[in-house]
Amino acid sequence: MRSIVKKMKIQAMYRKLGLLAVLCLILSSSCKKVVEYDSSLSFAFTFIYGYKPLSLADSLAGKTPDSIPFQLNTPYKIASGQEITISEIQYFISEISLINDKNEKIPLPTMDFSHYVDISIPSTLKWTPRMPIPSGIYTGIEFVFGFTPAHNQTNQFVNPPESLMFWPQTLGGGYHYMKINGKWKAPDSVQMHNFGFHAGTGQTWENGIPISFHPNFFFVRDSFFMPLPYNTTGKLAINMDVKEWFQNPHTWDFTVYGGAIMQNQTAQNVLKENGSTVFRVKRIE
Repeated sequence: MRSIVKKMKIQAMYRKLGLLAVLCLILSSSCKKVVEYDSSLSFAFTFIYGYKPLSLADSLAGKTPDSIPFQLNTPYKIASGQEITISEIQYFISEISLINDKNEKIPLPTMDFSHYVDISIPSTLKWTPRMPIPSGIYTGIEFVFGFTPAHNQTNQFVNPPESLMFWPQTLGGGYHYMKINGKWKAPDSVQMHNFGFHAGTGQTWENGIPISFHPNFFFVRDSFFMPLPYNTTGKLAINMDVKEWFQNPHTWDFTVYGGAIMQNQTAQNVLKENGSTVFRVKRIE
């Protein structure tokens, strides 16, 4: 009889342990960390030349003062010794991801996969993605300069100003990654020549016909430290140092590459490699 009672007590104890184990699993799963998608991020896009704010050329002097947040009418001497003035800069970044303190990439939502920046349109110099992002601690950012082939699709932008960045279909289609327009002159000359420093898909030519196309996008990755508590907005500045396009690691020479490079893959590749030191990203307090 005692053995039966003892056996029943043991069985009851196991049942209690089993129920306790199930309860622990339920509590454990319900107490897992919930990822909060209720913080936000805003970007400011800025331009410098070396260590000073970028100055634009006279061609923009007729615009209203509040439409151009930069000084005007300053020529620059690039590493080759040639002088340049800059009148326009437009570019795209895409596939933006934040890097958290666990070195995990947190992509921005698909609907905000790209942003267009135009130095002469102030509204494009500020951007807040439409969807929230997880709160947490962030240590860096990664984005694509221009577009990867998967996202560089002709006619995806139907309205200006983005639609005006189209890249001719005969040259590979899609869109310009960037346009820098201005003028240049040689050190021993007073004559100014137009240039279009335009980045996009390159080509290999044979008998005047493009036989293959070359994506010239590149990834930009930079580090910072940004705690982003729940229900707050983080602020980042993406700064373009225009001087770096013309000097590092390759010295740009307009007499070699010319003033129009959309059909010059050698020049496109130089531009791509020089882009490695162009962008700096920092947290805005």
